[in-house]
Amino acid sequence: MRFFEKRKAGFSLLEMLVVLAVLALTVATLTATDLGRSPSLELKAHISELHKEVASARSVAVVENIPHTIHLTAPTCSGSLTSLTFFADGTAQQADICLTVGTVEQHVRLDPLTAQLSLLDNK
Repeated sequence: MRFFEKRKAGFSLLEMLVVLAVLALTVATLTATDLGRSPSLELKAHISELHKEVASARSVAVVENIPHTIHLTAPTCSGSLTSLTFFADGTAQQADICLTVGTVEQHVRLDPLTAQLSLLDNK
């Protein structure tokens, strides 16, 4: 009857699963609190969104054959433009835009002929 005797050494499967579950919850909690979006990543996301808005607004102005104005959804620096106008011929008003998130700023220029955005060096 030695086969049915209970062993005292080691951990049971249930104990191991409980420990792993607690460790997983701890790691998930710590990781979630430390991975807040950095301001520079958030700023890059706003610039990407601005590229989409500009392309869409230019298309609307050309297709509808009327000027089309958009209001910027990205956070702008104090005194920076908050709206852009696109004309029926595909051009736009020239604009230097300053976007900001926290302490990080990025200056962007809208070319009036091509309505393309370009990043400017921050000084």
